[in-house]
Amino acid sequence: MIYAITFRIDHVGDYDARYDSFVKAITAQAEGIGGWWAEPTSFYLLRSSNTAVELADTIVAASKFDALRDLLVVIHISGVKGHAVRGAYADKDVLTLLAERSK
Repeated sequence: MIYAITFRIDHVGDYDARYDSFVKAITAQAEGIGGWWAEPTSFYLLRSSNTAVELADTIVAASKFDALRDLLVVIHISGVKGHAVRGAYADKDVLTLLAERSK
């Protein structure tokens, strides 16, 4: 399964440590050689056999992600169109738009 992952780490306090741990947690979830791509800022495309929810939960648990300040969006872009959103965000339209992918 292929996933698009985008995130925002809030620029306060221990930003560098949280960012580095988060990137490490994401790339650890990629399966196989050439299993991920990350040229745009804060965007990853990767292969994983986990669901979107499992992938999001594993990345959050393996990093210094702060759900009160940071944001993670995992979108399943192949096969079943699952998605998961974790952390702080104000614009709830993301949930409406992602839900429409399942129709």
